[in-house]
Amino acid sequence: MTRVNKTNRRIHNGSKTRLYTIWVGIKKRCYYKKHVHYKRYGGRGIIMCEIWKKDFTTFRDWALISGYSDNLSIDRINNNKGYCPSNCRWTTQSEQANNRTKTIKYKGESATKASKRLGGSGDTVCNRIRSGWPIKKAFTTPIVVLNKKIIYKNETASQASLRLGGERSLVAKRINKRGWPIKKAFTTPIKSSVKQI
Repeated sequence: MTRVNKTNRRIHNGSKTRLYTIWVGIKKRCYYKKHVHYKRYGGRGIIMCEIWKKDFTTFRDWALISGYSDNLSIDRINNNKGYCPSNCRWTTQSEQANNRTKTIKYKGESATKASKRLGGSGDTVCNRIRSGWPIKKAFTTPIVVLNKKIIYKNETASQASLRLGGERSLVAKRINKRGWPIKKAFTTPIKSSVKQI
């Protein structure tokens, strides 16, 4: 199999191109279970069509007649479908981000609107979902901002963070990034990596 791959690389003469890197990246996301993003792609059934999967030159030919340029990235039109000519296009990174936030909705509200309503930046909800949060939780958990003084039992998030032995943003990170409930974020001690004697 290795010989075939080496032969293919010589034939298409594209193994050092950006398009080849994109093609390999898609295959890894869809089929390599240890890939950091496999859960969001192959893990939920996103695959590459057989004609692209088997032959880089077919993918390259489609890309070149479909508007590819070095400043664009491949984007799936329907995020629930795989990589194939009818479901892919070339877009800028900002267009991709905008498309993703527009397509994720909960009770009719877009991820962008929910992010702003919760007090975060426009991509807060999308980032939460990418991190594995359930959609309902991502759309409903308020953002904890340190300067707004989130208080639990007469203690601010900053004070609790210092009391627990962490940096001032510890409690806020627990709530915003990890999705911890407020009580747990304010009361759970930091696990020490040093054994007590």
